[in-house]
Amino acid sequence: MDNIQITGLKENLDKIVLEELKNLQQQLDVQGSAPDRTLIENLIQETRFLFEQVVDDSRIKNHDNLKKIVSGFLLLSEVIDVFIDLFSIEELNQIYDSVENIFNTSSRDIKKYFEDGFNLSNLVTQLRAYSSLILIKIEKYIKQQKNLYLENKLKEMAEDPEIQAEMKAINE
Repeated sequence: MDNIQITGLKENLDKIVLEELKNLQQQLDVQGSAPDRTLIENLIQETRFLFEQVVDDSRIKNHDNLKKIVSGFLLLSEVIDVFIDLFSIEELNQIYDSVENIFNTSSRDIKKYFEDGFNLSNLVTQLRAYSSLILIKIEKYIKQQKNLYLENKLKEMAEDPEIQAEMKAINE
């Protein structure tokens, strides 16, 4: 079995990932227990459990556990991709901040990349890739929502009789 030293992850990455998973869980708890929320909650709990198992040892005794953690982030990115409409903008901003924190904490330089070994580096790269997908999807969604809001506001303003009178006065 592969014994891979977790030297590629910065010291605090494990704490940050666990903290951010806890934050995500708390955000979902506030929203009730719809079937989709339950599925997402289970995913977060499984990801947290597997991550804690890996962090408990200074060495990974079961490489599959780390793979499952990365799979958990893949699933989380799929949940955000498919179910993004179920989240409020505030929740998405919180998720964004959590994932961005994980992404920034897991950054590496060339020296760390080669010190970590291929398997660990590959998994950290996958974690960062899935985090990037989540960040991009949330950014795009929030931008679309802002644009829709602005369009609606402009339409409302254009239909407002007072504004129409002011515009008519300006044009005369």
